[in-house]
Amino acid sequence: MRDLHREFGGVVAVDGVSFAVPAGAIVGLIGPNGAGKSTVIGMIGGAIKPSSGSVLLDRREISGLAPHEIARRGLIRTFQLSAEFPRLTVMQNLLAGAPHHPGETLLGALVGKRMWGAYEAELIDRARELLERFRMADKEDAYAGDLSGGQRRLLEVMRALMARPRLLLLDEPTAGVHPSMIGELEGQLASLRDEGLTMVMVEHELGIVERLCKVVVVMSHGKVIAQGSLAAVRAEAQVREAYFAG
Repeated sequence: MRDLHREFGGVVAVDGVSFAVPAGAIVGLIGPNGAGKSTVIGMIGGAIKPSSGSVLLDRREISGLAPHEIARRGLIRTFQLSAEFPRLTVMQNLLAGAPHHPGETLLGALVGKRMWGAYEAELIDRARELLERFRMADKEDAYAGDLSGGQRRLLEVMRALMARPRLLLLDEPTAGVHPSMIGELEGQLASLRDEGLTMVMVEHELGIVERLCKVVVVMSHGKVIAQGSLAAVRAEAQVREAYFAG
């Protein structure tokens, strides 16, 4: 991210934000409410167009592309509020996250399952591997709307993984999750990081940030005010003032 700016009706929400995301790491994006964190995530993911500045993925410019075009390049995001399809089953939600399904083309619709049946069988196998990994195999046929808040968060991460992302954006992944489920979610994110998945995570729970993120970016009033380890940025007076003085 290079010198990202975003204004809404003359109000500056993001003012010159720049930071890099090392491969295979989780970068924590933190700061008080209203700091501009979710706006930055929106600009990276394509839902919000920058007023100026650049977002580079593998040194290629992606700012200005539509969200689905960015997703096709391997950058997938989750949202503050769970965005599952409540009246579809868990399996159907996972299959919806897989890109490039030939059954979605005109030819696929005309020819039918004999064209894309093998591909869908591979997707089902992939989905079941994720369900086993996330300890939700017994929920395959459950409606997504009947899951707990924590299970919906896990489903959202699994659905993102169905697209095999190279960069995953997590916007407050523990929001609304019961404390009994937070440890499971944190453990899964740590495991994905250790397997090489690159992530950017907005998170208010600093204990989770400290355990998962070697690099932390602190924002306040639309600007980056500190970068480094959580221990290092905590020691900076500007960061303490932002948190305790708003």
